[in-house]
Order: sequence, then structure tokens, then C-alpha cells
Amino acid sequence: VLNINHEIDIYPNPSKGEFTFELNELLENLEVKVFNTLGQQVYGFSDKDMMNAIHFINLNKQPSGMYLLMIESEKGVSTQKIIIE
Repeated sequence: VLNINHEIDIYPNPSKGEFTFELNELLENLEVKVFNTLGQQVYGFSDKDMMNAIHFINLNKQPSGMYLLMIESEKGVSTQKIIIE
């Protein structure tokens, strides 16, 4: 599995629950998931043909704390910690 962390920027982090992630390269078959510290998926979406380099994640309804953002594509997987204040 390739690590694609270097191809993805996430900001602001920490935030109040709204995050933007920006792809440095367009990726196909994108799967985006966010997990809480209990391992429960609290957010997810997929996009077969990524036509946009900038995407928004709204986690306003989630309690403050640390979460794991997992972005998977045909090129590999990115996992990054995000924090809701």
C-alpha cells in the first residue's frame, strides 16, 4: 500500500468541525472516511472520478476530540489525525 499523505493538505487543523482537504493531484476512486477514537465511522463519502481538488468535511455535529481521517484511492492510502476543538 502506497502512502499518499504528501499529496493531501488538510486545514484548518484543529478546527471547530469544518475541515478542507486539498489534493495536490487528482485521484480516482476516492474513498474518504472519518473515525472517532472508538473506531466508529462518523463520516464518509466516495467519488469515482475526482474532478475537484478541494473538498469540505463538516463534522460540526461531532463532539470535540481527535479523529482519524482516512483517504484511499487507486494510488494508496492517507491517514491523518484531525482535531475538533
